[in-house]
Order: sequence, then structure tokens, then C-alpha cells
Amino acid sequence: QQIHISLGNTISQMEVTWATKIYRKGELFYGADETNLMHKAEVKTDILSYKNTNGCRFWHHATLKNLEPELIYYYQIKAGKLKSDIFQFHTQKNSSDWGPRLIAFGDLPTNSKSINYLVEQGKKGFDAVFHIGDFAFDLHSDYGQKGDTLLNMLQPLTAFVPYMTAPGER
Repeated sequence: QQIHISLGNTISQMEVTWATKIYRKGELFYGADETNLMHKAEVKTDILSYKNTNGCRFWHHATLKNLEPELIYYYQIKAGKLKSDIFQFHTQKNSSDWGPRLIAFGDLPTNSKSINYLVEQGKKGFDAVFHIGDFAFDLHSDYGQKGDTLLNMLQPLTAFVPYMTAPGER
């Protein structure tokens, strides 16, 4: 759950991050053909919190490499017999004659009526989403369960459009 992508260090990379409640060795497969996810990314796992007994405790991260510009790529996460949906994203353009289409927002509590609107609008050809601070108003509350809720609510957008973050005051 909480699957989201973010821009990599170079135009030929995309970062994929997700969380799980229990530890499972994850694998991430990707490619430009939805029926042939022929590349495998290395997955790294960190412990979030053992105290979040009802929520996510493990954070997984993979870097998709050697991506071609201006293509649609597909990816899927697998852990044993479990597997995610197949998600897709567009890689960045590699020219100087374009300007990115961006969404920027901040101060987003889990009870915000804006979340559904952001998800709908974000899928309309935007190149990235910037979330500037105040995630769920105390993302860490209840040992991270508030953050779990917010990131799951945003997943229908952030699994498809790069989700870039910056810290806020909370």
C-alpha cells in the first residue's frame, strides 16, 4: 500500500516507494510493454516503526533505471504470491522547448475535501505533484497511522504521477 513514484536523480530514473504491515521480500518489475515487465529493480527495505501495530511498519524503495524519455512505462510489485496492480507513468521529456505541468499544494489533512479533487485533476496530464508540508497534520501521529491513511488516499494519484515532497512545520 501507499505506492508512490518520485523523480529520480537523473531523467532516466524513477523512484518507487511503498509500505507494508509485515515484512515480505519484495520484487519490482517494470518495462515499456505492459505484458512483458522484463526489468527487475533492486528493492531496499527499512523499518518504519514496530509500535505501529495496526499500520505499516516496513518501507520499501526501488530505483527504476535506464528509462527512455517520453515513454510510458509499466510496473508491478510482487511479494511471494501477492502482487500489486500494474501501474503506469510517463517519463520526462528531454528537450528544452517544453515546460512541466505541475500541481502544488500543502496543509492537507486526512479529512480534506480536496483529496478527491487532487486525485482527479492530477491524472489529467500533469508531470509531477508537489506536496509542500503539513502531511495529514502530524503524519507521525498514532505511530504513523495518520500518515498511512493519507498516503493510501493519495495512492490513486501518486502511483501514476511523480509525488515530490518538502517538509512543513508539522
